[in-house]
Amino acid sequence: KIHKGIKTSSSMNDALKTKIVMELNDSNTRYSVQRDMNTLRLTFPLNTKVSNWNNKLNKRFRFSKRLKRLRRGRKVIFLDPGHGGEDPGGIGPGSEYEKHYTMDITNRLKSNLERKGYKVLLSRKRDTNPSLRQRTYLANKKDADVFVSIHINSFNNNRVNGTETYYYKPEDRALSEFLHTEMIKELKLNNKGLKKGRLFVLRHSEMPSTLVEPLFITNSKELKLLKKASFRQRIANSLSRGIDKYFRKN
Repeated sequence: KIHKGIKTSSSMNDALKTKIVMELNDSNTRYSVQRDMNTLRLTFPLNTKVSNWNNKLNKRFRFSKRLKRLRRGRKVIFLDPGHGGEDPGGIGPGSEYEKHYTMDITNRLKSNLERKGYKVLLSRKRDTNPSLRQRTYLANKKDADVFVSIHINSFNNNRVNGTETYYYKPEDRALSEFLHTEMIKELKLNNKGLKKGRLFVLRHSEMPSTLVEPLFITNSKELKLLKKASFRQRIANSLSRGIDKYFRKN
């Protein structure tokens, strides 16, 4: 039995409000809450032992994959150029599309990393738009060592500017810190910080992952920099150095 009992009580100040208290047998019991205008639904797993066993199996599977990565010599880098195809991403002044710049920076980074001996895989090679699920599925299937998603930031206020980087899982943080630090050093733009974000590609990738936003396409000064091939190369160089330093320390 999941709970010991359910108690209800009406509010003395508002007759339309009712307090519901459910006392669980196990404080670690997981559940989900769905709520709409007329319904409140609590959902519990049918068998918490099965659920916990599956979690243990998944942890063992991820650990065995990590050991496999550590034993091989050549590191595999999975690069994800954001957006593409029918999804242009952020749009800057003059109808500049984020998707074109993420692809260009990714190709520059790929060349840089391959010269250093890394094996590099891409989520897309042309102006296509794989789903977020397809992007992470491919990275997981190829058993990549790290996942780097490359984006260009945008905002409805064109004065907003700077560099920010996202992580989600605990194992993402070190990689994200190295890449963010190198971008700040190289690009010398406003430091918007390292942030935890519940982003799909970070949640569903099985390896250390990060999503970088070097600058804003909606800021006219930063777009002017972005349009320079030399500046896009600097972005790629900083990311390459960050990946190098990450692997030397981990």
